[in-house]
Amino acid sequence: MLTKKMIWGVMVFSLTAILGITSSQAEPFDGYTLFNPNGSRTTTLMDMDNQAQHTWNHDRGGGYGVYLLENGNLLRPASVSNPRLRGGAYAGLIQEKDWDGNLVWEFEYSSATYITHHDLEPMPNGNVLAIAWEVKSSAEGTQAGRSTVATIWPDHVIEVEPDGRGGANIVWEWHAWDHLIQDYDNRRDNFGVVADHPELLNVNMAGRGGGGGPGGGGDWLHINGISYNPTLDQIVISSHFADEIYVIDHSTTTEEAASHEGGNSGKGGDILYRWGYPGNYDAEGEHYFDVVHCSWWIPEGYPGAGNILAFNNGEGDRASEIVEIVPPRDDDGNYIIEAGQAFGPEQPVWSYSDGGNFYSNHLGGCQRLPNGNTLISESTERHLLEVNPDGEVVWEYTGGSEIARSLRYAQDYPGLYNVHPLDQGELVINEFLVENTETELDQNDEYDSWIELYNNSDDDLSLRGFFLSNDADNPTMWTFPDTSIATNDYLIVWADNDVDQDGIHTNFELLAEGGVLLLNAPGVTSLDEVVFSEQAEDMSYGRFPNGTGEFQRMEPSFASENKDEVSEVSNDSDASPVSFSMLKNYPNPFNPSTTISFHLNARADVKLSVFSNSGTLISTLLSGSLPAGMHETVWNGKDYNGNKVSSGVYFYTLNSDKVSETKKALLIR
Repeated sequence: MLTKKMIWGVMVFSLTAILGITSSQAEPFDGYTLFNPNGSRTTTLMDMDNQAQHTWNHDRGGGYGVYLLENGNLLRPASVSNPRLRGGAYAGLIQEKDWDGNLVWEFEYSSATYITHHDLEPMPNGNVLAIAWEVKSSAEGTQAGRSTVATIWPDHVIEVEPDGRGGANIVWEWHAWDHLIQDYDNRRDNFGVVADHPELLNVNMAGRGGGGGPGGGGDWLHINGISYNPTLDQIVISSHFADEIYVIDHSTTTEEAASHEGGNSGKGGDILYRWGYPGNYDAEGEHYFDVVHCSWWIPEGYPGAGNILAFNNGEGDRASEIVEIVPPRDDDGNYIIEAGQAFGPEQPVWSYSDGGNFYSNHLGGCQRLPNGNTLISESTERHLLEVNPDGEVVWEYTGGSEIARSLRYAQDYPGLYNVHPLDQGELVINEFLVENTETELDQNDEYDSWIELYNNSDDDLSLRGFFLSNDADNPTMWTFPDTSIATNDYLIVWADNDVDQDGIHTNFELLAEGGVLLLNAPGVTSLDEVVFSEQAEDMSYGRFPNGTGEFQRMEPSFASENKDEVSEVSNDSDASPVSFSMLKNYPNPFNPSTTISFHLNARADVKLSVFSNSGTLISTLLSGSLPAGMHETVWNGKDYNGNKVSSGVYFYTLNSDKVSETKKALLIR
């Protein structure tokens, strides 16, 4: 029989084999660690030498879970003064602050019957998810089928959208109270067979809630962690008292979330998946979690993407554990469960534990890092540590106060611009690997691709020049056009007001106020022409021939993989209509710009437009006759008037000769 320790060893081996990571890869993930000691009015951004590189000072306590946004601002929960509803890790406020600590927006959600608490989750669309309690009276509890006559505080989730005026509005809600089952009293609501409904919460389940505890009052579930999966459009939450994690569908409307139908799952707001304590829904299986915190969805592109991490406090054994589970799903993406059985898996795919040497009796955080390591907050021991897949500690920090959560941000994370202003001068594309080519950077009329510079920055930046190097980490300076691009060289673009900063600049300076460099046409193998557009909207081009820096205007033209192969539209009335194929925009999500590509089978009049999620026309990117072949253009995230549009989902539509195609783009500010 395998002991838990033996199982742990098997799990570690399994993950390292899957990831191809060995113990020789024991280096910590380079970046900056963000944390806010419990109740503290100071948030710290710390480097790998455990030195504070930046701090935010606040006039309110809070900060259970803090986040550095891509715009360099800080998102944090904060405590209201004299709350009428008080429980463990209560908040009542959501705040975004800029790098200097100035309040950007604030939203208060606090009264005698509801209040936010614990964790937040920033979303790709710029909105924020928050956990909150709501009060149900003893009479409401009795009517719902509670066996105990007492006030109860079930949890709910709200999504708030900043309004651009210093506040925010609730745009979506999910309430646990809408998804109940009970077998205690057939005269009351929600009566049924608990074992037949794992998608519902037994209002009398054998958790620890309902009698106070760290939540205070009638805290029932004590949800303490929330994480969003944008690929699935689903949310995972963790419950201290129920010893479970729950997955719910975010693709619903608020009305659907209160029901048992609707959304991508077709199940409304019912529980799609749960794990940790099968006895809560009368199923056989191990009671695995003994107090759980920080359910965290591993993002796309990370080792273990789509799996769920959680901090198992192990209160009874006084030994904590980080677990990674793989929720079983079928080919259609539905979570698998057999009738009368528990949700799988039987065991985690990976875990980290060190007996009683690793223990936090409450609180705890975990984050998978891009290199496969895991950042852990051993909260009550005031200890942060990073472990590799083999369970080796490769970095650690011990502070003076409990730290509920910490997050590591990579060196190139956009929100670290104020720490690395030099690095962040590389806008949009910071390196381009030239493959299988050798070419001089000078005028060449037979070009296949180009670099395009256009005005789309409100910042006072000037694009100053290029770097060429066979080592992206140590670029060497060069002048245009005296250096050849050879196979496996990197082209690096620099933009900064101070071209002499650290001596890194070139002799070829593009005098474009506020520009962004893009490499048009994925997979191109030559960079034979530099093209500058004064206005991206009308796509008028010019070139800097022979490296003189003198702008020469050109007639509008568009890149094609085969510029000399142009098919004219037939005048035959029986000719087939023009057809085209449109590629997904890249990058997506994007900020501040994205490239849209499409292929025409013949010359045609086309129109490419961008619309908001509500169908409002934002901008027309192209309108006119184009030859056959591959074409690309760039949307700079602005409307007709040159104003930046807000974060969100946008649709771009290409129309030609009664043919239309639409795709979706996600802008994240």
